[in-house]
Amino acid sequence: MRIALVVHHELVGATGAAGSTLTLAEGLRSRGHQVDVVGTEIVGRGPARLTALRFPSAVARWMRRAEREGRYDLIDASTGDAARLTRREVSSWRTVLVTRSHGLEALGVAARRAGAQRGELVLRRRYGLYHAGWRLSEVRRSLQVADAVAVLNDEESSWVCGHADVPPDHVFRTAPLAGRSFNHGEADTTIEFAVLVTGGLEWRKGSRDALAALARVIQDYPELRITWLGANPRDLESLDARLASRVTTLSSVSGEDMVSLYQQHSVLLHLSRFEGFGLTVLEAASHGLSIVATDIAGPRDIVGEAGILVPVGDVDAVVVALRELAAPSRRALWGAAAHLASRRFTPDRVVTLLESNYQSAIGEKARVRQ
Repeated sequence: MRIALVVHHELVGATGAAGSTLTLAEGLRSRGHQVDVVGTEIVGRGPARLTALRFPSAVARWMRRAEREGRYDLIDASTGDAARLTRREVSSWRTVLVTRSHGLEALGVAARRAGAQRGELVLRRRYGLYHAGWRLSEVRRSLQVADAVAVLNDEESSWVCGHADVPPDHVFRTAPLAGRSFNHGEADTTIEFAVLVTGGLEWRKGSRDALAALARVIQDYPELRITWLGANPRDLESLDARLASRVTTLSSVSGEDMVSLYQQHSVLLHLSRFEGFGLTVLEAASHGLSIVATDIAGPRDIVGEAGILVPVGDVDAVVVALRELAAPSRRALWGAAAHLASRRFTPDRVVTLLESNYQSAIGEKARVRQ
């Protein structure tokens, strides 16, 4: 297949959605497909906010030109980036248009609004104007004009069908492609009690809940080793000086160092308030870490009953989970379960499923256009 992957981010120094898109491109190329990747670089240089506003128009012009020239069998664009197209023109194309979620914006908006109502954060007026307003209208329009929609979990599927009126048979499930940090072999579940926390000290990552839980647990387990990836040590010290003295902080690590980090820990603490998927959870599970995560879409889809899932904001439940995992036998049990659950999302399986969905979409469009 001749495939273009379009993502609403810069590709240089890519992480997150852009990084997973580049990893997916590598996986598809390894199967013999021709794959191009398009990011916000097509807009040109400029302020990030202006680039975000201009990108859907720029990528619509690019897609129309690609269709005229017959470059691709399929274009896979992130949600919101087909907003300047119409369903009528897309249905006339030979090229199949798929719009892909990297974490559906509507669910993130709902989570932030709920947090604001509980007094956990303050949303600025411009958030309501762009992220919760203009951008959501772009997302809804993109979902409606596409030939098929790729979602990450059941909650996204429900929103796509219920709020954007997309027919259920136009929606398929997918997952990000895990990169080099994914463990394809056996897992060591005998590592000492050591907790890895990922994410910055921000509301979305549930950092205050993690701080509160860890501060209680270290009183009972002075030997506990804690590493926090993504935290600034000064910010951590300002929030909890006593805990900061017990935590090793890392601003970022390379892919190879990430593997080493997983191998040195036995528990992943992941208290995000919302996720599309959660590659960190998948990677940690593949290395046999016991997973303590919030019971939200993403972690729930990856590990399910193979992880200890706690209600959002329930610090007591986090403490209970960590105290259970202080026992080597419990870490071995939960780690083995998480490792087994991760086998459903091996890169090979994810690419095979995506190929099948792509081919089905291409076949269905060819049938309809006859």
